Amino acid sequence: MPANRKARRAAQFSQKPLVQCQWMPWPKPPSWRRAVFLRTFRWGIKIRYFAEKSITGAPHGPRWGAAGAGFGVGMTCIVALIQSGHSLERLSVVLLALLASCSFSSTCFSANWIRLSLSVGIILRSLVILAVIWGGAVWLGIKVWPPIHRHHLSAKERELFLRPLLGAQVPPMRIQVACPAVDERTCAYAAQFQALFSEANWDVDGTVQRVTLMRPTAGVTLVEKGGTKESQTDKWKWNIGGWTNLSASYENVYQAFSNLGIEGGGSAGSDVPDNQIIVYFGPERDDESQPTELSITIANLRRQRSEGLVPYPGQKPTPEMIEKSRRQTK
Repeated sequence: MPANRKARRAAQFSQKPLVQCQWMPWPKPPSWRRAVFLRTFRWGIKIRYFAEKSITGAPHGPRWGAAGAGFGVGMTCIVALIQSGHSLERLSVVLLALLASCSFSSTCFSANWIRLSLSVGIILRSLVILAVIWGGAVWLGIKVWPPIHRHHLSAKERELFLRPLLGAQVPPMRIQVACPAVDERTCAYAAQFQALFSEANWDVDGTVQRVTLMRPTAGVTLVEKGGTKESQTDKWKWNIGGWTNLSASYENVYQAFSNLGIEGGGSAGSDVPDNQIIVYFGPERDDESQPTELSITIANLRRQRSEGLVPYPGQKPTPEMIEKSRRQTK
């Protein structure tokens, strides 16, 4: 036997056969299906762990402050847009949707009412929260939406205005556009409607008439022949006025402006020529979509037509219609 350890180990290894090490084959990467499953499973464990820690009151995780902060930022943006006017209409819609989405997401991660359920109930409860938040956003948008102001009409608005004016006129009417004598901006706004009436093959006066009314009115007023000279003198009384005929052409002109969100008023003038409608553009109202006496009258007239009490334009009243109208007036 060798004397030292080094010699003994050399003799020991010299007696063993040389064995070549067999390397294990390199493992193949998992398929994309298995990778997606593992990643989803991993996130499911993280979400469940986060929810359990949030329920037990762990110091991490969003709180109600996140919901309040998101709601406050959204409200600030909306108030700024309300002050800016009608020009940022699309951006207002986007920010309203962003407000509702931020409030929904922060509420879902902050409310224990949702986090307590990790099954199908979370979907139902989230839908309830989503409906409440989006309903509130829609209600807020309707309430605070800025009114439509006078502007140059777009292609879609021109199409809406022309739609009731196309076709036969019963009876044929001549259109005269008028505006205040000292309001150049209103007259420039009124001038664009001359081309629209002419495009619909109406007989249009080529000039914008500058007038000074004895009793000025705001908004758009449709004036037709009616009344007497005695009812339009300087000795005017509040309960004295003039009657006018609501013809089909007159109603079509009203509907054209109504399609633009402009509720026009009605008036009568004894010096207005026959078969002529004067479209007077007065100073802009605060909200021109608010109903006027003319809009209420036309709404009642259309309701009576649908009930069979009043004939449609060009239709003769039938005996049944006359009898039904008599019963209604009794």
